[in-house]
Amino acid sequence: GKYCGTTGLSAPSGLCNPGHYCPIGASSANQVACPAGFYVSDSGSESDVACAYCPPGEYCPTAGTSAPITCTSGSYCVAGSITPQACPRGSFLNVTGALESLDCLPCSAGR
Repeated sequence: GKYCGTTGLSAPSGLCNPGHYCPIGASSANQVACPAGFYVSDSGSESDVACAYCPPGEYCPTAGTSAPITCTSGSYCVAGSITPQACPRGSFLNVTGALESLDCLPCSAGR
């Protein structure tokens, strides 16, 4: 969870940044990024075990995500989403954080 960024140190340089982990021998606060679809919000993580699957209703678009992003209205996000998935044609969704396609509502007649 710590890194040593220069030579001749008497103590580690600091903790690994959120969104990343630092195994033994790390030389950067951003040594290894959690992959897209995963996140870690704490600093000082030591291994990939700290990378959590992005929860349903949110998405984690890039490697190194430190906080999941709430899924936008008109779309849904299953667990591990990298991008929101648009509601299918003929349906809509006027709330954020939807978990699955079944959350999308059918358009009523005449609309």
